[in-house]
Amino acid sequence: MYYRNIPDIKELNKVRYSVDNLLYYQLISHELLDYVGIEKVEEILKSNNYFNNLERYFGYAPPEKGYYVSIKAQYRPATVKAVCAMALSTVLTLTAIPAWSTQDGFNLYYEFYVDGKKVRTFYYEIKRFIGIWIVFLPFVWVNLFTSSKKDAFEATTYQFINDVQPYLNINSKNE
Repeated sequence: MYYRNIPDIKELNKVRYSVDNLLYYQLISHELLDYVGIEKVEEILKSNNYFNNLERYFGYAPPEKGYYVSIKAQYRPATVKAVCAMALSTVLTLTAIPAWSTQDGFNLYYEFYVDGKKVRTFYYEIKRFIGIWIVFLPFVWVNLFTSSKKDAFEATTYQFINDVQPYLNINSKNE
């Protein structure tokens, strides 16, 4: 199992800037399904590398003044066909017959507002590959070196930070 369709973190993490204006953020998620990922998003936002003034927001409507981002993680389950194939492969053949899913993952939406008006929705799709087959068993250790859910959410957050730059009043940081 690994996540794919995610940006390269090494390249994205090089960009640094500083925003003095207050940024409100709101996290909308399914706690059980994406807790690790959403926790990583919040950790990056709070790191003070980009936003000097940050406040979590719990209101229903965007604030009338300042920057606001609503971050929504939507779980996208594997298809019914893939789940049935994996279940049948596991139960009936003890994974002698291969089965897989390539549609499982998350859709991340970063809705960005300035002074209460929606400016843009940034959309990032994270896909996960799941494959079961007895032949894969000796290679399970390879999963230790592939991207995790935490890595995928981290990469899309850095991608958002880069993509939102043109809409912010930025103080450049020289490194």
